[in-house]
Amino acid sequence: MRRSYGLTLAALGFVAMAFMACRYTTSLDEYSAGGDGFGGSTGEGGSAGQGGGGGVAGATGGGAGQAGSDGSVPDVDASNPDADAAKQDGDSAPPLDACPDGQPNCGNCTIGRLDCDDNTANGCETDGTIDSKNCGACDHDCLGGLCKGGTCQPLELATGQPMSWGIAVDATRVYWSNQANGEIRSVPLNGGTSAALATGQNNPGDVVIDTQYVYWTNFSSGGAVMRVAKDGTAGSLKQISSGTGPWSLTVDDANAWFTNSDGTIRQVAKAGGSSTTVITGALNPKGITSDTTLLFWLETDAGKVLKGPKSNPASGKVELATGQKKPLSVVVSASDVYWVSPGTYEYGQCTAADGAVMKIAKTGGTPVVLASGQACPVDLAVDGTHVYFTNEGTFASGVYQYDGAVMRVKVTGGQPEAVLVGPVVPYGIAVDTSAVYWTAQGLGGNAGTVVKLVKE
Repeated sequence: MRRSYGLTLAALGFVAMAFMACRYTTSLDEYSAGGDGFGGSTGEGGSAGQGGGGGVAGATGGGAGQAGSDGSVPDVDASNPDADAAKQDGDSAPPLDACPDGQPNCGNCTIGRLDCDDNTANGCETDGTIDSKNCGACDHDCLGGLCKGGTCQPLELATGQPMSWGIAVDATRVYWSNQANGEIRSVPLNGGTSAALATGQNNPGDVVIDTQYVYWTNFSSGGAVMRVAKDGTAGSLKQISSGTGPWSLTVDDANAWFTNSDGTIRQVAKAGGSSTTVITGALNPKGITSDTTLLFWLETDAGKVLKGPKSNPASGKVELATGQKKPLSVVVSASDVYWVSPGTYEYGQCTAADGAVMKIAKTGGTPVVLASGQACPVDLAVDGTHVYFTNEGTFASGVYQYDGAVMRVKVTGGQPEAVLVGPVVPYGIAVDTSAVYWTAQGLGGNAGTVVKLVKE
């Protein structure tokens, strides 16, 4: 593995295929090109699409799986009886036969119809069950996605991606890395034609952006930190630093910091140049992030969450939390630090749904469990009300169990809820004010997707 109200649940079976090249082999930070595929499990029935092929028997997995459904993103089904359980009080859109405050003639509309133009002459002119601009309620826009049963559906921004990985979003576009073919790509926020910004990269992973550039880590071939102009301007591709299996990075106005597989954290000017080692001896440092004055990072093998001043992280280093179970990815808000711990794994695969989403105040204190019993959470993002996270899913005897999901939980705690159940190996995740975005790697070949779903 590698490296939002009232949302409803929907499950989907997917094609069981051989796990692709660049899969993990012995630890969270070790993967190799090629290798034997994992055994496919039985595909569950799908509502649309043709049956997929059987999974190829892997060196460590089970036998060939039976035919499954197509690899499309499952619908969010408003008719699902489980939907009520996933809705949060006060956050969901009004029922289809109810009217938002101030909307005229609402009581005269039949279920599913809406009066959205304030024109009594044409009555309930809008079908709120299918109108993507008024989905379930007037002015509830699906932002490029379809409306089904009064609920916005996931929008596939890109399909056929070879192991899509890190992801970032700005006001107009979505950016992501494809690890298997070494590409950095982008696509308009509401869908359209995607563009390759960089090609020929060596296992690109984590992706961050600023106002001008996309930055990422190349894990292999010694390792490097790279950047390219957001529009892919010719000649803008540049290595800003070498690295040693760099995993994650963070940037501010002037500098970039990145974690390395040799136990170091290094700093380099965003324009490029010689890097400076600011932390040494860290036990498998993974996730890293920053605010205006502080760095926050994870020592995965030591189970630690740490912070230190940007000016000299080593001299002011503080352990915020210890005893964590393989913490992997970290983000911060104005007051708190959030991270995910995948849980139990063997040979780089989670083998039990015992992962957790955690938080602690930036000033320290007692860590708070926001979600437990999760199926391998690997990445997270936060807005003003929720933490969103990807559950990659678990393996049993090398066979994927199809328990991947995109989830969220209130920053104050409470019952976690599913944004979408069914993505196969979802990984990177990002949010803006209106939607949540994620990558899903799939199992083998060009099975990866980049997906958007409006926050309900």
